[in-house]
Amino acid sequence: MPSDKTPDVSIIVASKNACQTIEECLLSIERQKKHYSLEVIVVDQSNDGTSQFVEDKFPDIRLIKFPKPTLIPELWSTGIEASSGHIIAITIAQFIPASNWISSIIESLQPPYSAVGGAIENSDTASLCDWALYFCRYSNYMLPFTEREVNDMAGDNAAYKREALEPYKGIIKKGFWEHQVNAAMTKDGLKILLTPDIVTVHKKSFGVISFSIQRFLHGCHYGKGRLPNFPIIKRLVFILASPLIPLIHLNRIFQRVLQRNRHKAKLILSSPILFLFIMCWSIGEFCGYISGIFRKHESS
Repeated sequence: MPSDKTPDVSIIVASKNACQTIEECLLSIERQKKHYSLEVIVVDQSNDGTSQFVEDKFPDIRLIKFPKPTLIPELWSTGIEASSGHIIAITIAQFIPASNWISSIIESLQPPYSAVGGAIENSDTASLCDWALYFCRYSNYMLPFTEREVNDMAGDNAAYKREALEPYKGIIKKGFWEHQVNAAMTKDGLKILLTPDIVTVHKKSFGVISFSIQRFLHGCHYGKGRLPNFPIIKRLVFILASPLIPLIHLNRIFQRVLQRNRHKAKLILSSPILFLFIMCWSIGEFCGYISGIFRKHESS
């Protein structure tokens, strides 16, 4: 049973080459410690000196280092396993939480909800590459939107009750891929809330090449994990329809931006880079579908 010393919230910050943003991220979190008992865990895989910076500037924060290239969901998974708080909040070092981030999480994560996600805004100083990344990954969480129950949310600004995650340790151990965890939770009847009250700001993130590679790898994982659950006819339909994936993603992004009537010029200007990112995901998803077919065939 949790003791009285159990932190109110464990915050898992996944960090990859985040030397330019991690100080602002951690300072925002540290300022909220005076109101709550927080456990902050930075799980870092960087080659830009981020780990050393955290050790020097934030000696009280727990730092877990990864020497080899690792995907962000695996960093989250390691941090979650090492955490002990009643609530587990996850983000990345390129996100700057609002000053009321923790209080909004705690206020929102009340019955009947087991998990909560929030809004993601983009920095005023963002480059076109940053805008393309933002639209590609976070357009669904751009303000304004109404609070609602959802089946999925971005792991970059999310929080879970610890007891709600306990049954899914087997899934999480292989990497905290939020779409898999959220799907398992909702299938079991647990409820997820998406609210505009929990706000983070995406700041200078990954470059074109590194994010393109990340999109491809994440697309592979998504496609590989998705198809084996479908009957053979449905798997073949998904594979044959794969050329439509970029158009579907691009249409959804443009529709969201038009509906919310914000950042339309940024979307147009960044669209060539955005299309590259979408293509990388789409090719990865297709490769995942193909490998999923062979894996299913081999295990049959």
